[in-house]
Amino acid sequence: MIRRRQVNVFSMSFLDAICCGFGAIVLLFMIVNANIKERADIALEDLSAEVNRMELKVLTGRKNLLQLRTELARLVEEWAALRGVREQLVTEIRNTEAEFMAVTQTDEQRRAAIEQLRRELAELEAETQRLTAESITPEEAGTRIRGFTGEGNRQYLTGLRMGGERVVILVDVSTSMLDRTIVNVLRRRNMSPEQQRKAPKWVQVVNTVDWLTAQIPPGTQVQIIAFTDRAWSLVEGTDDQWLAADSATLQAAVEELRSLTPGGPTSLHAAFNALRRLKPEPDNVYL
Repeated sequence: MIRRRQVNVFSMSFLDAICCGFGAIVLLFMIVNANIKERADIALEDLSAEVNRMELKVLTGRKNLLQLRTELARLVEEWAALRGVREQLVTEIRNTEAEFMAVTQTDEQRRAAIEQLRRELAELEAETQRLTAESITPEEAGTRIRGFTGEGNRQYLTGLRMGGERVVILVDVSTSMLDRTIVNVLRRRNMSPEQQRKAPKWVQVVNTVDWLTAQIPPGTQVQIIAFTDRAWSLVEGTDDQWLAADSATLQAAVEELRSLTPGGPTSLHAAFNALRRLKPEPDNVYL
């Protein structure tokens, strides 16, 4: 009788196959796990770059916001100033319209007003000629310290006679000397210094001072003081001092005044404080 051979399922060949299978699975898992970590590192780098980019955007936005706030504050200030100018312009326009309506109600009233103005002008011209003829005699003209050449025989201050032993001329050289209205003052303030010195009001101020210095009698002590929110003598180095009225001194003061450009605030306190420092006190002050 022949015995049958027993079959052993767990032979060496089977175990080898099982071990190889497990080894392959472990190797596959390691390869996959390595790729996952590499992809995670790449994704993390991308996210870090995105975070840095967003932080840069935030910083730039904050900087721009600060600049916009500063610009807004400046614009608000300018708007407030322009609003004040606008309100003043509106007031002036309304006042001008009211005056115009009051003067020009009818043609008859206009003609009567014109005739009245012509008569008054003729009377003023006659009075001016009379006072001009009486104000300066040939003998007085021959004793003048310096001459003044104006437009014809123009008298800037009709009938004024300079007198006193000690005379002070105060000259306002502030921004208000650029024009007679605030609107034109603001307009001329933005012009060049040469154009500001040619402003009609300032030219009239300089010519008036020039004319006044030509009226000062010989032997007079004089001081010509310019002022804004401070005061100083137009003859350099002579603050708080009396000057002998001679042609060279007065001419130097007038030339210094012509070279100035009106600007700055006005303070009569500064002008009168300069007067108080003069000893002895002045006899006449011309402002």
